[in-house]
Amino acid sequence: MTRIPGHVISIEGGGYTVDADYLAPRLDLSPDRLKAEMRAGLVTSVSEKGEGEDAGRVRLTFRYRARGWSVRIEPDGSAYETPLPETEKAQGTPKLLQMAEQAQRAAKMLGKGGNET
Repeated sequence: MTRIPGHVISIEGGGYTVDADYLAPRLDLSPDRLKAEMRAGLVTSVSEKGEGEDAGRVRLTFRYRARGWSVRIEPDGSAYETPLPETEKAQGTPKLLQMAEQAQRAAKMLGKGGNET
């Protein structure tokens, strides 16, 4: 697991904030695009509190289209990238979405524009 630098995640009042400059490339976005997609409700996040042997830990999972990133925060505040939860990996990318993203990449390569992903 990759350790996350201490400045990336801040914890205040029981809430977590992840630096957009760090999160954006993990979802294949620019920081400005990440913020816009979050305002549009297209980037989602889930916070899970650990129970039992995981008590005191928190997992944050961020999703954008078929992309995702997950981090585990330890009781001491240290944080580590973790694999996406199994339920999310199992969903995969819907075929239509895969085709749309491939078409968008092809249009960019041909110089016909298309939106940044």
